[in-house]
Amino acid sequence: MAEKNCLLTQQYFSVIKTKEDKNEKHDTEVAQLLREAKTKAERSEENANTQVRNLQTKLDDMAKRALEAEDALKD
Repeated sequence: MAEKNCLLTQQYFSVIKTKEDKNEKHDTEVAQLLREAKTKAERSEENANTQVRNLQTKLDDMAKRALEAEDALKD
């Protein structure tokens, strides 16, 4: 009977260890996915900011040309 209890205890702790290992692996995978998502979001934000700057430059250039054209028409 004592051997059976010992075996059951060992099996119980083995199950707990397996569960803990799975949880640790899952936590690691979640952390990796979060890091990847953060990196992707930062890259997307940088790209969006670059596009905004480019559009602002084009808009400024077009506004300048429009003012120059307006001045030329006044002459």
